[in-house]
Amino acid sequence: MNRLAVAAAVLVVAGTAACGPIRGDETPVDAGTAPAPPYPTDPILIRVDTGADNPPERRSSVFVLTPGSDARRQITDSGSDASPKWSHDRKRIVFNRNENDVNNTYTVNADGSGLTKIIENVSGGRVTWSMDDKRLAFTRSVAGVNQIFVVEPGGSAPTQLTRSTDEKDDPTWMADGRHITYWVKRDGTRQIYALDVAKPSEPGRLIAGPQAGPVNDPAPSPDGKFVLYTRETGPGTSDIWIIGADGSNPHRLTSDPQRDMDPAWSPDGKWFAFVRGELHRPTIMVARVDGSGETLLTASGAREGHPNWY
Repeated sequence: MNRLAVAAAVLVVAGTAACGPIRGDETPVDAGTAPAPPYPTDPILIRVDTGADNPPERRSSVFVLTPGSDARRQITDSGSDASPKWSHDRKRIVFNRNENDVNNTYTVNADGSGLTKIIENVSGGRVTWSMDDKRLAFTRSVAGVNQIFVVEPGGSAPTQLTRSTDEKDDPTWMADGRHITYWVKRDGTRQIYALDVAKPSEPGRLIAGPQAGPVNDPAPSPDGKFVLYTRETGPGTSDIWIIGADGSNPHRLTSDPQRDMDPAWSPDGKWFAFVRGELHRPTIMVARVDGSGETLLTASGAREGHPNWY
């Protein structure tokens, strides 16, 4: 049994799935007398893969990773769950579930209770909370093209924000609560824009143009000043970059022969988590926002992806 399985078993026996939101001040299960890690210990949502490398034999479920320990707490168990995101109050989690080749969006309480389907037929990319946790942004295919929508969970029908025929994905709310960052393919290159939710004139304000791309996975900082993103560097390779929210000073934070992707800020805005490795063999890393202090959090042999810290 690997360390992930052992940790999961210990957590189940110990009853660590107790009710209540998860907090960053929880003591890691195996902390003991070990020195505190340099990075924040706020729990990270992750996707854990088991079984074969690829679906349908691969099983993917949502877990909580406690940085600085081998502790993992399972949240979902359908075997087809991905892209989990915390609400900002950390009381709820939104994620996508593939059901008979259709991607649907669910929410669940932080203790694993209250599973609820809220959106049907999404594109399968990220679904993210607004800053007040009252709306969600997501993409849905319309006439074969992904379009950005917002919706109130349990409320009215989704509102479509974009209508262009350009490829687009990865909507994420900015700290001001009024804009959504996303990538859109223009002039043959994926670029990052900020879309005004109240007045969604496409494509919006340019953040990272062709010289910074091709890009994926835009992740605005908690203070709204920066955007992390994945920049493709060649076939099957990519690094994590950062750029000012005003489009200034794009520069690289990671440089590794393996694929780096899916950056996610820590709540204090000083660190970020990201995925390193092949798509079917992902591992979770953390590093400071200046690129220093790279640390592997995933145990050897485990497959973990889609981190969400902030």
